[in-house]
Amino acid sequence: MDTNNLESFALPESQQKTGIQWSRIPPRDMQIILAIASRGLQMLMDIAARRGAKHLHPEMQSNAQQFAMDVGIAHLHRGLDLLRFFEMAPDDFLKDFISIILNVDRIDGTIPEFVHLRCANPALKPTKEN
Repeated sequence: MDTNNLESFALPESQQKTGIQWSRIPPRDMQIILAIASRGLQMLMDIAARRGAKHLHPEMQSNAQQFAMDVGIAHLHRGLDLLRFFEMAPDDFLKDFISIILNVDRIDGTIPEFVHLRCANPALKPTKEN
């Protein structure tokens, strides 16, 4: 599995029922998105372990690739300052990360505008195919 490309986690475009255009995300952004997803998953697992839970809450059970797709959708739809997001303090990072994974619409490829994201920056929204 190619972890450098979110398209490897999705159905071929001919089989997709969504309009998500993963190719709009530049490779450098893709690397940061994957790092964000890995950091978020590790933080959630650490929190669960500290609380003595053997498993994450059902809505949080996923893997880094699915979380990366969620962050990628948010980036495509709203524009995220990915480096700022990755470098956020743990509390702020988790607030944005959890807001994304709980609110992203994986079918439509959107995240509601009312979801507050500290890392949102519309000027950084990918606009064209690579």
